[in-house]
Amino acid sequence: MLNQRFIRFADYRLRVVFMTLSHLFIFALAVVIISLLFDGAGILNFIINDPESLMEYSKLVFGFVIYFFVVIVLLIIGKEVKEIFGPGILFIILMGKYYKPREEDRYFLFIDLKSSTGLTNKLGIMSYTSMLQECFKLSSKIMDKFQGEIYQYVEDEVIFTWPRKKGLNNLNCYKAFPFFKQELEKHRSYFEREFNLMPEFKPSLDVGKIVVAEVGQIKKEISYIADALNVGSRLIGACNQFATGFLMTKPAADELKERSAIKVKDKGSMPVKGKDEEVRLFSMNTDNFLI
Repeated sequence: MLNQRFIRFADYRLRVVFMTLSHLFIFALAVVIISLLFDGAGILNFIINDPESLMEYSKLVFGFVIYFFVVIVLLIIGKEVKEIFGPGILFIILMGKYYKPREEDRYFLFIDLKSSTGLTNKLGIMSYTSMLQECFKLSSKIMDKFQGEIYQYVEDEVIFTWPRKKGLNNLNCYKAFPFFKQELEKHRSYFEREFNLMPEFKPSLDVGKIVVAEVGQIKKEISYIADALNVGSRLIGACNQFATGFLMTKPAADELKERSAIKVKDKGSMPVKGKDEEVRLFSMNTDNFLI
């Protein structure tokens, strides 16, 4: 099973190379055909009477092929770099938007795998990691559908973030996790066939003011420093304690109640390390959430 997955990964790379070479071949063939159509007699004359001119023509075609090969390779490298940094992040770093710390209002959605230790023991670390790869690949659809940004992958957890306005638009930050659950359910047969189980995740949501800054010298990234990150990560641990599907803080719950008829339940308060006051928690049922 695992070998098949590595083969599929290798096949992906081979497909990229194959597509590059096939595009180059089609382009070179098109150049030759167009040249023959417009000046077939002249090219035939090159072949018969003027081999030096034919050589010059061949060099021109070869130059075009090399040029487009370089362009296609650069596009592929650009795509890979974009996927490493995330959409728009490389541009933000190049423009120096967060060279100096800035304050923003942001939502943070934490999505964490349930029973990760037990799954590691059951599957083994390699198969477990392969399963996480597939789950995180599905979670990436949140970026396209709900304008989310991936902040970090932390072991078996992925953290999404939205500027407040984008998060509230169409209730993006609230709909993201129910959508992810639906995507997992669509692939239930795949997970049960490949891993003999169905992965489940728990979410938490917080909103508040944060400080954003570009950090690092050799390896740069955009870092968020905020109370919302601390609280959101603590809420993940509380999901088991409160036996609920989606925990959120009071500010996040208040925003939701103002903009929709979706009901949230008050789950009481819990102490959070580093905070003097307890944090009040609310839960939302995602089972009947319409996307």
